[in-house]
Amino acid sequence: MIAQIGRFTGVGVLATLVHVTIAFAVQSLFDLAPQNANFIGFSSAVLISYFGHAKITFQVSGGHITYIPRFIMLALLGLVVSSATTHVVVSVLGLAFATAMVMVGILVPVATFFGSKFWVFVAVAPNKRSHINWGGVALSVGLALVFLAMMWGRTVNHDTGWYLYATRAWLDGAQLYVDIVEVNPPMNFYLTVPTILLADLLGLSDINAQFGLLAMVLAASLIWVWQLLVRHSLLSKNRQVFVLVGTGLALLVPAIPNIAQREHIMLILLMPYLFGHLLLAEPGSGKGAVARALVAAVGLCIKPFFMFIPLLITVVMILRSRSVAPIWSAANVTIVLVGLAYVFLARLLHPEFFETIIPTALHVYADYGFSDLVVFFHAEPLIILLFAILLLLQLLRPVVLPNGGVLAAAAIAGLAIYVVQWTGYQYQLLPLTVFISLYCVWMLANAQNWAVSILFAGVLLGLIGSNAITAGFYSTANTSRFTDLVKGVGPEPAIMIFSTSLSPAFPLVVETGATWTSRYPAMWLVPGSLNGLNSEECAKPSERCQVFAEILDQTRIDIVTDFVSGTPDLVLFNRQNNYFQQPGFDFKEFLAVDPRFLGQLALYDMVQRSPAFETWIMKPGTYNGNAPKQ
Repeated sequence: MIAQIGRFTGVGVLATLVHVTIAFAVQSLFDLAPQNANFIGFSSAVLISYFGHAKITFQVSGGHITYIPRFIMLALLGLVVSSATTHVVVSVLGLAFATAMVMVGILVPVATFFGSKFWVFVAVAPNKRSHINWGGVALSVGLALVFLAMMWGRTVNHDTGWYLYATRAWLDGAQLYVDIVEVNPPMNFYLTVPTILLADLLGLSDINAQFGLLAMVLAASLIWVWQLLVRHSLLSKNRQVFVLVGTGLALLVPAIPNIAQREHIMLILLMPYLFGHLLLAEPGSGKGAVARALVAAVGLCIKPFFMFIPLLITVVMILRSRSVAPIWSAANVTIVLVGLAYVFLARLLHPEFFETIIPTALHVYADYGFSDLVVFFHAEPLIILLFAILLLLQLLRPVVLPNGGVLAAAAIAGLAIYVVQWTGYQYQLLPLTVFISLYCVWMLANAQNWAVSILFAGVLLGLIGSNAITAGFYSTANTSRFTDLVKGVGPEPAIMIFSTSLSPAFPLVVETGATWTSRYPAMWLVPGSLNGLNSEECAKPSERCQVFAEILDQTRIDIVTDFVSGTPDLVLFNRQNNYFQQPGFDFKEFLAVDPRFLGQLALYDMVQRSPAFETWIMKPGTYNGNAPKQ
């Protein structure tokens, strides 16, 4: 090992010199932005480093189709470790930048050496090399390219639009959960960072970069699924292709109205883990299990409710093996460790999320949603009923379905995810519809003879597909309605929209390049706390009702503060706000309790009033203590 360490060090020094030399050279010759020059230097160093370690340090031959993706993943992990270490040492611990560089100089090479020795360059068995089927790889990439072509230039859903804007603001110095008040955990922002970097690197719009990155992840996930099918499935080649295409369509068609939503990203990352449990006798053990679980865990950490999926799959594995050993399988241990590490890191970097956001959300977020009746009907009860009948038929007159219990458990977990949140947003139903689609695809791929179950599977796929196609790609009238208005205000317009819904503001802000002047994506705290105060429970004073009042007062102060300090050029008031139990809520009346609000509003002229919105524009030449408006 000492000799390997010496060779490793030599290759590392050479790669570093190449990185620095090329970065300086291209920056000087082509006047590139520093981050672009650094990326070119980094990419060149990765190539030198890979071939140097492969040929000199670890002296392996062949197997590059396996080694190169592993090495790239390890290099990206090193980049993440170095960035995270620098942030923690400098921003959190308050130590000198030189201290951070010393720690990076120790941690990254050590992690890279052991990762290379024990994972990247582990010899590939000849019998495994032969399992690579380039037709399936090409098909996976083709599906991803078709998806990208269909999405390129389209708009993105309002949640994803908000994360694109807020993540860019965070990278520019805004503080999460203070300057950006968001109820969801930080993993949503972490996973948006690569999109922002890709957009800046290639000069793309943030939205197109989001679609491009998602297409790459989709291709990688499908290729991984294909390799599992080729190596471990007893299906014929044609049926394997059917499963691969069916999986791609199951991931895309139900998601048509909600492409790149958090549920959608989670499902794409989860596929190798799911197929590992579907195809392998011992899916929870071995290096492959750890890798599949590691990728899945990133997606599962987006929302805590997603952990229902591995939980119920583990129950199936316990029943199948008649042992409790699956509980502490390598896959489950990996998911738990990643989850704990994520919570620890989030607690360290974003204490405000745990100290302020979570306690507040526990009081009010349950009231931020649709009525129970709407939640029930948004759950697609017909699809759930037909799937329940299909499961019953499988008990009475089954189609041979290897490990079908895994997909059934995943579908039940998808239903649990929707029910626990109980807000009625249809994108929250995506795990259920995707898992039902996969169950039907798997059934059709394994069917040998006609059975009633096959009919139900076909009907379910048709119903799910027709619902998604009828809904169509995401669109919002607000974006088209206000785009010209925002752009007409002037260059780099600043806007603020008083609304309980995200859709008036996003993706409008992202598409127009406007500046959003509120810490809130939508005024989600107002209906929850106001509904609580107006409830029968608060007919008499209580400690809980006092909390509602305090949240409402603080939210009002925050909104007015942002209005005054942000000096938006354009202000919109939504007159049809959702989620209030009592009709007739008016933001101007609510905010006028703070005397600063009416004083600031006097700087604006109302230029349009419709049943849905009031439009106010700052008076020409107005000076409000921050900047003159022309």
